[in-house]
Amino acid sequence: MIARHDSPNRKRFALRRRDSTEAIAFGFDLSPLLERSGEISYLAGELERDERHRQILRMKLRAVAAQIEALDPDSARVCEIRLIIRRKLRSHELEQVLDRCLEEAGLATNAPCPTIELAPCSNPISAPDMSAADSQIDGHLQMSEKDNLDKNARESRTSVIKDGLNCLEAKVVCDNTLLSEVRAACPEVSAISITPNPTWRELVDQAPCVARWLGIDAPIIKCLVDRHGPDKAAVTIFCLLQRQDRIKRPGAYLRSLISGKHAAQFDPLRWLRQLSTAVKNMPAHQIT
Repeated sequence: MIARHDSPNRKRFALRRRDSTEAIAFGFDLSPLLERSGEISYLAGELERDERHRQILRMKLRAVAAQIEALDPDSARVCEIRLIIRRKLRSHELEQVLDRCLEEAGLATNAPCPTIELAPCSNPISAPDMSAADSQIDGHLQMSEKDNLDKNARESRTSVIKDGLNCLEAKVVCDNTLLSEVRAACPEVSAISITPNPTWRELVDQAPCVARWLGIDAPIIKCLVDRHGPDKAAVTIFCLLQRQDRIKRPGAYLRSLISGKHAAQFDPLRWLRQLSTAVKNMPAHQIT
């Protein structure tokens, strides 16, 4: 099927001149497969015809088994025939089994299945021309309903996308508001920021690092995020950073805020606004 032409170093490559259609090729050659294509096609057709013949023989054996079972329900021959049908026998073997079963059962030697003769169709009947207008076909009523469903689905997807965009715009506005409030209330944030003009998302990502720098343990940070979310947790950490001159133990102070007896009344945004008011009332030379 496949030939191989090895080069001196057993590598596969081809060389061809620009002014010629001939080429020197080393490697695998599929020309034997193309040369034997007619033979392969013929053998494939023979196998297909043999398989169809074996299907017919197995069907005849099933019919014989059904006739024997109708005459003798307890016949062991029925089980034997059904086991033979499950085996992958050749056509001549199936023919021998079928002849023997017919002879032993005393049935007719002709085929136990009803057969009909099919004449070749020399003049096929052409299909009549159908109406060119889709509106005259009743089946298009269902298509109209499908179009309506598709239209409703598209409208639903469009509304979902619009709602998502509106939520995203609202989220961006909220982030920008928090960023401006934190910058106004916590000037220390600008000093410890990695980037010169960070976004609110970047500050939220930097908040755990700031908390560890303040000496707050990871379990307390996790409890803060679980209770108030990442945004309010970042606000709380930045407020602690701003008041570090007055809060000697930020970890213990934060633990009391989130798990103390007044934890239910603690609101990070209210604390941020209080700091913002204090910064506004602070003299300019005291603002770092």
